[in-house]
Amino acid sequence: MKKTILIALPVLFFTFSACKKDRTCECTSTSTSSYTDKSGNTSSSTGAPSTTKTDYKKVKKSSLDFSCGNSKYVSTGNNADGSSSTYVTENKCSIK
Repeated sequence: MKKTILIALPVLFFTFSACKKDRTCECTSTSTSSYTDKSGNTSSSTGAPSTTKTDYKKVKKSSLDFSCGNSKYVSTGNNADGSSSTYVTENKCSIK
């Protein structure tokens, strides 16, 4: 019984400690805006993509799945003159 415990303890130790390491979350963000005037003419523009990196110390990959996930934000609005505007920001992230 003692041999089983002595063998199991190091295995458990490495199982739970080996997954934690330094990781980097890299996100690329792109923004697009469009404007539709009251006549129905639409113009749009896309900004240059920007990349950000965030370093995390001694974390499991599974704990970063939520923090380092893809996201998309859409904002629309109607203006007083009958025109409308839409802004879209999209973040694509990956764990390195």
